[in-house]
Amino acid sequence: MNKLKSRFLTVAIVVALAVAGCRSKTTLPTGYPINNSSGGGGYPANTLVPPATPPSSGYPGGASASPTTNSEVASFIFTLDPIRAGDTHVTGAGPASLLIRLTDYNEAGFQIGTGLIDAQGHFDIAINPPAIGGHRINLQLGDLTGTKYHLEDFGNVPGIRDIPLIGLVMTSTLTIK
Repeated sequence: MNKLKSRFLTVAIVVALAVAGCRSKTTLPTGYPINNSSGGGGYPANTLVPPATPPSSGYPGGASASPTTNSEVASFIFTLDPIRAGDTHVTGAGPASLLIRLTDYNEAGFQIGTGLIDAQGHFDIAINPPAIGGHRINLQLGDLTGTKYHLEDFGNVPGIRDIPLIGLVMTSTLTIK
């Protein structure tokens, strides 16, 4: 029985030493030390203390990207005319000379048509398959290569939504049944 008490005492001492060792000032791999000024362990939980000077590079590395501010893009308005089930063309308006894509929201952003907005700011794009009643049709940017615009220009424009797994949606409309 004494051997059992001796082993229990040894285990208790090892655990106590391990816990005491965890309360020392620890440095995380990112260089942010843990603040244990609250007496270590327990509540309140250890908190991260930021370094005196912030890292010189952005996450996940390299210089932090600053958003492009293109005031012309901020004033862009995209519209889709009403779409009825069975329609094979979609019309609308937007900024001149931009390539656009039409996608079906209900089909995980499946592309149903592409086209160019003309110099007067209008478009008429053939879609395939024909519009399905009750489905939402998205208007998205097409390829911006060779234009004065960048995808980042559109990221913070009011009304534009970034939909997961679909992308930036300029506008959308529900197909009339």
